[in-house]
Amino acid sequence: MNRRDFLKVLRTGTVALAVPGFAYAENPLEYPLTSRPDVGTKFNKQMAAKARKVARYIITKDDQKGLLHFDPKHRIGNDYQGVQAVMKIDDWRYTVWVANHDENADNNKMPDLVYVWMGPEGTSGQSKLIIFSDKGLDGRCDFGIIPKGLSETGQRIIYLAQDRYNPIAEGLQYQNRFQELYRKTLDKMVKFYERK
Repeated sequence: MNRRDFLKVLRTGTVALAVPGFAYAENPLEYPLTSRPDVGTKFNKQMAAKARKVARYIITKDDQKGLLHFDPKHRIGNDYQGVQAVMKIDDWRYTVWVANHDENADNNKMPDLVYVWMGPEGTSGQSKLIIFSDKGLDGRCDFGIIPKGLSETGQRIIYLAQDRYNPIAEGLQYQNRFQELYRKTLDKMVKFYERK
């Protein structure tokens, strides 16, 4: 190797050492994301796959262009990896929290889950937040609240599905409404995370 080639290699190595490791790193996925369908529901493989995809993006894409906030330490105890991300999509601000459960933990019956809080950009407070969740990452929205300030009826809308953790259902007439809201939100988040 001549002197010129040696200096070229040395410069390349120095540049590689000068760039901090975190510049290329993404937040790691600590446990596999799993879908666990709710008891008595028909399992939709496509929706479950989309829910897991969004959950994986929320956890791992900490440097996604357009993220307003990213908190990789939004945990529950020692058995969950919890990550919170905040983003603006269209005229809405989304706060999404994903909890990824360690399947090898003593309490291995707990599901992975995603919670979404969304409010019109520029507003604040509970009266302007729509909330919904998917316990089990099966693609089925099993809980939701639309506050009276955002409801077309002027009344608060609550939906709570019956599942293995909650034996009493409420507001089942709103199930399709929240499921459609969840489906559209997943689609928007896939586009948000897959854009260049």
